[in-house]
Amino acid sequence: MLTAKIQRPETLAKIKARTGLDGIEVYGPFDVVLEAEVDSISELYRMVTEIDKMGIIHSTTTYVVAQEGKKKATQIPKTFAYVLVDAAPGNIEKVHAGVSEIEEVKKADIIFGPYDIIADIGVRNLDELNRVVRRILSMDSVLKTCTLISFPSG
Repeated sequence: MLTAKIQRPETLAKIKARTGLDGIEVYGPFDVVLEAEVDSISELYRMVTEIDKMGIIHSTTTYVVAQEGKKKATQIPKTFAYVLVDAAPGNIEKVHAGVSEIEEVKKADIIFGPYDIIADIGVRNLDELNRVVRRILSMDSVLKTCTLISFPSG
């Protein structure tokens, strides 16, 4: 699912004409929600890039929805993601230690800002990423996470 902040609501028709994506106008921090079923991160990246080339988007946020029982994610060489972790007050170091122990976490840093920890994740596919994020969310003192999937450049 992609959300977008656009210049004018009528640009939804332009996005649909250029990409074939269906969408709905919404009220809130974004103007449009677009749904796209893709088989790989590369395909999603191409789609987001195509929309960006239109020059009518202020910002986008991509949400990967993992649903059990649906078609499994296609194997891709490597998926890289950053997971931002919000820890309960007084528990940042404990959560950091727990996140750092996860095999798929290449590096975890304590950061300043709205989140407390950033974890650099390397997995083979979206199913593995889903499993890692769920493991982090199940830890004591983890309040919430935000997952940012890194698209390879070039």
